[in-house]
Amino acid sequence: MALDASKFQASETASDFAIFIGPQKSFTQTVLRILEDEIEGTLPLRHNSIGDFLNALGQMNMPVRVVVLDAGVCEAMPDEVRRLAAIDAAEFPGQQAPSLVIAYWSAAEAQAVAAQIKDVPEVQGFLPMNQSIDIWLAVLRLFLSGGTHYPRAVQATVVDTATDAAVEPTPVGEEDCKELLTSREIAVMHEVVNGLQNKQIAAKLKVSEHTVKLHIHHIITKLKVSNRTAAAMKFVETHPPGKA
Repeated sequence: MALDASKFQASETASDFAIFIGPQKSFTQTVLRILEDEIEGTLPLRHNSIGDFLNALGQMNMPVRVVVLDAGVCEAMPDEVRRLAAIDAAEFPGQQAPSLVIAYWSAAEAQAVAAQIKDVPEVQGFLPMNQSIDIWLAVLRLFLSGGTHYPRAVQATVVDTATDAAVEPTPVGEEDCKELLTSREIAVMHEVVNGLQNKQIAAKLKVSEHTVKLHIHHIITKLKVSNRTAAAMKFVETHPPGKA
């Protein structure tokens, strides 16, 4: 099934749309198909521009659960982002207004967009496109369920409009993270970020699955986050690939 909005055919199993707005190089067919395969009931569609999406909105026959905007589109047309955010929920068929999310590829890009649209409280978070597919999917699932996520790089900019759940109450700095985690915990987190499940991590590190679960529990507590995905995101910020 073609997933570009101009070519799509409705899926019999889908119940919601996930809209991606931006060029194909940002949201490739492969990325959209992974989402369709991994998140049951969600049909991803890509539009080139905000205008194209708004023109097609009246023809949509299923609820729009999330709208993901390419950061480049936001930088080039911040007023269009405001126009999209201002649309009344009644414009969306049979639902409340969808989550509005910014997709970014670097911390600098996220910061630039956050500064431009800091007066748009309807933005519910930032989606990292430069992480492993497991982390990307986990954050996207969070948005689809109505949650929020702000990377540390933009928290200072959005803190005035973000909900308490969107930002971590006591950020852990890079040096603190290094001191808090043991070498074994760091090894476990490297594999979590790489997308391995507990059983696979246990086999690779030659420990029991229970031990891996215990390490992850300790890591979540030490990093002052609420779940495995948030721990992985914070770990990536303080331990980029190739960094010991």
